[in-house]
Amino acid sequence: MDSSATIAAGLVVALVGRAPRLRRVLRLALEDADYHVLEGESLALPWTTVAAVVVDLDSLGLRPAGLLSSLRTRGLAAAAPLVLVSVYPPEGALPAWRGPLEYLQPPFAPAEIVYRIRRALDR
Repeated sequence: MDSSATIAAGLVVALVGRAPRLRRVLRLALEDADYHVLEGESLALPWTTVAAVVVDLDSLGLRPAGLLSSLRTRGLAAAAPLVLVSVYPPEGALPAWRGPLEYLQPPFAPAEIVYRIRRALDR
């Protein structure tokens, strides 16, 4: 088993969004990289088991600042790695978050989400 698979083994990535096709493509890419995926259409997930979070901002109708506030309120650790997906460019600087924060704009290859999660977890 290579080192990247060893890093991923057993880690849970939460995948949140209302677009089933996007969730499916991202889930398959993450599972292929040996991550466990916890999927949801809303922010009501058991955050204590999660190593990293991927959120489709557009399908949830959220902006980064509103999302980060909601995640804090729902109990996600402030140091948790986040990958935000949106077709829109970030509006100025992204809000402060103690953990690693990645911003990804479609279109992107499914392998890009795996790369971003690994990069965020390595920080």
